[in-house]
Amino acid sequence: MTNANRELVRTFIRDCLVTHNDEDELDDRESLFLSGRLDSLSVTKLVVFLEEQFSVDFGSHPFDVAELDSVEQIVQFAADYGALAAE
Repeated sequence: MTNANRELVRTFIRDCLVTHNDEDELDDRESLFLSGRLDSLSVTKLVVFLEEQFSVDFGSHPFDVAELDSVEQIVQFAADYGALAAE
């Protein structure tokens, strides 16, 4: 996945964190959901974001928030299950 796509994911996550009054540093490997930094509404927004931006089809892959718990995991998930996976 390109750096531009990684930055798109990071920007989305930063925006979600700011919505939760969390402006702490963001490391690509740190837990976002299981740690409680982001909540279930953020998970829903992330699913929509991945469907719209990367054409991820959640109907063909079982959803598990543990697979989307860090920027690094989200980027990998989009690469594996989104439109970019076919490239």
